[in-house]
Amino acid sequence: LLTAKASAPGGASAFPAVLPATGRHTTHAEMRVVRVDPPIVAADAGRERIVRVAGDCDYVLIDCASGFDDTTAKLAAAADRLLVVTTPEPAALAESYATLKLARRSGFSGAADVVVNFARRVRDAERTARRMARVAEQFLGLSPRCIGHISHDAHVPRAARQRVALVSRYPNCAASACIREISRRLAPMAPRSIRRAHLWRRVAALFL
Repeated sequence: LLTAKASAPGGASAFPAVLPATGRHTTHAEMRVVRVDPPIVAADAGRERIVRVAGDCDYVLIDCASGFDDTTAKLAAAADRLLVVTTPEPAALAESYATLKLARRSGFSGAADVVVNFARRVRDAERTARRMARVAEQFLGLSPRCIGHISHDAHVPRAARQRVALVSRYPNCAASACIREISRRLAPMAPRSIRRAHLWRRVAALFL
């Protein structure tokens, strides 16, 4: 679960991420780590917790595993926006398209965006995003736009092995710079009239 609060005019942008492995809270803008209190709770016990989180956040980004199960379908149906993370590999593109297709069938009617991971070159990321957008528009009526890529960077698996946040341990690496750029592009997407109560009733219903 990643929660984010948009920056105020003239203020610093902050995109805090909750790390399941460590229970730590990383603020990208300030690159500092602080404790989360209370600890992360299981999804099946977290209905009230999620509703409380919503009251103080402009965004709640829920990181789903690859594939598309019943829980992912319900989350997709409740979401205002989907952010599909794919790679230039054909198998990953096929799975990403299948995810969008199943999200549509589950009732998703919002906007969709794409991030291309493990991109060795910018043009590889752009080509991958164009292919995804072309197929999604033709067959699903969706026009996902590319909001960025994450460079193929040895620091990423290194941070994963160390079980630490990449942007905290390696803030100056290429992949961290890409993540900060994606965060900057996400910030203006905050809805001007946030339907918090309606949205969180939908999300909370998933855990009944």
